[in-house]
Amino acid sequence: MDIYELALENDAQLKAQIAQYSADIELEKLALAPLLPQARAGYSFSDSENDSTRPNVIFNDDPLNPGFEQIDVTSVTETETDGYDVSLSQTLFDLSAWFGWRAGKEQTQQAEADLVNSAVEDNKNDDYESASVKLYDAYLMNPEKEDNINYLYFSASSAVNSKLYDTALEYYLKLKNMGYTGVVSEYFVTPVETNIEEKVTQTEYNLFKSSKDYTNQRIGKTESRLPEIVKNIALIYVQKGEVDLAISAIKEAREINPDDINLLLSEADLYIKLGDRARFKELMQLAVEKDPNNAILYYNLGVINGEQGDLEEAKKFYLKALELDNTYTATYLNLVGLILEGEGPIVEEMNKLVTSRKRSDLDKYDQLEEQRVGLYKECLPYLEKLIEIDPNNIEAIKTAKNIYYTIDDIDNFKEMNTKLQELEN
Repeated sequence: MDIYELALENDAQLKAQIAQYSADIELEKLALAPLLPQARAGYSFSDSENDSTRPNVIFNDDPLNPGFEQIDVTSVTETETDGYDVSLSQTLFDLSAWFGWRAGKEQTQQAEADLVNSAVEDNKNDDYESASVKLYDAYLMNPEKEDNINYLYFSASSAVNSKLYDTALEYYLKLKNMGYTGVVSEYFVTPVETNIEEKVTQTEYNLFKSSKDYTNQRIGKTESRLPEIVKNIALIYVQKGEVDLAISAIKEAREINPDDINLLLSEADLYIKLGDRARFKELMQLAVEKDPNNAILYYNLGVINGEQGDLEEAKKFYLKALELDNTYTATYLNLVGLILEGEGPIVEEMNKLVTSRKRSDLDKYDQLEEQRVGLYKECLPYLEKLIEIDPNNIEAIKTAKNIYYTIDDIDNFKEMNTKLQELEN
């Protein structure tokens, strides 16, 4: 027995909601019936037989008994008739029936909305299992409707959150096999007054597209959910220990959509989960070739090269990421961390010389100290920019405060210390 059947058996509220929905569906059908064309067909058949007798006079030429003779003649008449009758009628307008149908339809829609809203509350309360069941039932209410297929997608997500991986896998596979992408149109306009693009409804877009008060009217598309679905299928297979199926799922999807950058990233993500960093790096470099202006790709290459000890290469990727997007805070923090990794070997060498009284060792110590301070000063522009972008970034403020103190920049040290105290209080 799966999660859905168990819920139906044990959840009284869900049973009641489903029963109410079923009743509303029947009400809608009954109310719709009088509004539909009425067809009527008939067939008739009759069979009659008529016997008649009439006298007939004939001449008898018998030599022994010549003369005229009367004979009765009987005739039989049989008649069969059949016929068909077909008629089609359509009520021009039945106001009471129309109101009844509309009421039934509204009740059906309300029952569906109540179920979905209840699932949303369950998700908010971390009751993901209940949310998954309710969303799946909302999907079943009208599985051909696009909005309801969305409920199946969200049901799968809730199942993942509740660690019901077999259920989630079943739903994700169903979505994948039906070719679901979840892509919808989005509508945008830019008010002349503010010059800031706004997202609007389709109805508003149709009103605004010919208005002089708005410019740059455009229709966009949301991102496909297929890469995420395939990635989740693969990750569930990994969770279940079925690595071959995981790799197969990703490869199959990429064969169908070889130019989909998100599917490529999903495959890279799979290999990082499997611990295959070499394959991850290879796929990320391929992704950069396909999408050379994507800052996140360079950031990820910076991360993987840093983890593999190639600090110079990692630094190049982080700087390229900042060149493309100087607002991504994680890039600044990682770059600062990468630079400060160079401090370790310097400090280790300084510790070897600290007790020496040789002139050459003292000179070398001073040189190492200058190198150390140089690393700190190299970090400061990135930290200052990060704090400008994200004034509440405690990690950045703490690091800047410590560096200012180390290089004897007391004024900036005090400023950072004050900011830190304000945030922590």
